[in-house]
Amino acid sequence: MNDIFMKTKVNPVPHQGTINTVTSLINRRTISHKSLKQ
Repeated sequence: MNDIFMKTKVNPVPHQGTINTVTSLINRRTISHKSLKQ
């Protein structure tokens, strides 16, 4: 566990899960903006 944790800390590339979370957050933001414009 510690070895993997250290690798992720050193590795600047985010995991797929992190990318998915950021993408969903951006999608939610754009959707709310569209509904506000309407």
